[in-house]
Amino acid sequence: MPSCRSSSAAKALSTDYAERAREATDLRIRNARIEHPAIVSERQHIARDLHHVVGHSLTAVVVRAQLIGAGPSRAEEEAAEIVRSACDALTHPRHRRDGFGEPGSFHS
Repeated sequence: MPSCRSSSAAKALSTDYAERAREATDLRIRNARIEHPAIVSERQHIARDLHHVVGHSLTAVVVRAQLIGAGPSRAEEEAAEIVRSACDALTHPRHRRDGFGEPGSFHS
């Protein structure tokens, strides 16, 4: 037959466990409230960076494509620059993506 002491000890342990579980849940909620704005901010930074890089590269492609019409002597050179600019536009976001998770990888 169990003694009163073991029953009291079991209740104390159960109460302590429940309290720790509530504290852990509260901590997870507080962490999520802090973490979510940081994640949103980082995503916005990445989107602005990507928008800037792609916008710059596409502007360069358009200007160079217009220069091709200036005459055949520039066409080959400008076509090569268009290819180079387009490749840079594709490569830069990949480097940014591959660096994700490294401290400061999206901050220049």
